[in-house]
Amino acid sequence: MPADEYMRRVRPAISALNAFRASLTASLDIDSGGFEYWSGYLDWKTRVLLADYLIQTVGGAAEALTSASLAAVDHKEQAHAENHAVKHAWRALNQSSTQRPSTEQYLAAMPRGEAVERRAQRLTASAEQCFFHLGQVLGP
Repeated sequence: MPADEYMRRVRPAISALNAFRASLTASLDIDSGGFEYWSGYLDWKTRVLLADYLIQTVGGAAEALTSASLAAVDHKEQAHAENHAVKHAWRALNQSSTQRPSTEQYLAAMPRGEAVERRAQRLTASAEQCFFHLGQVLGP
């Protein structure tokens, strides 16, 4: 898998969010604070705070989307590694047996140990991270 796979997946959305953020920044009113089209509706402190919040939210959504994509790619890689380890163990069992192994033999041949536990933990963590970051994208 290419190293920038996670960025390729979200590049169109990130570009749109960055363009929107640039548009927001360009429409800031330096003299009266906040966005120029909000002038006359709110006091300057409220306009500045809301404008900053909106710009930071859009930027944060882009960062969270990138992080969610990276977590999804990490999850895919960990799942592939786990599947490969099981497939390798079962292939070795099949090659060493003269007849089809039983279900119990397949279960006994499953990889075990610290590496397997660490991989399982990484699988869970990467899925949780993906959903956490997607939640950040969807709501402040």
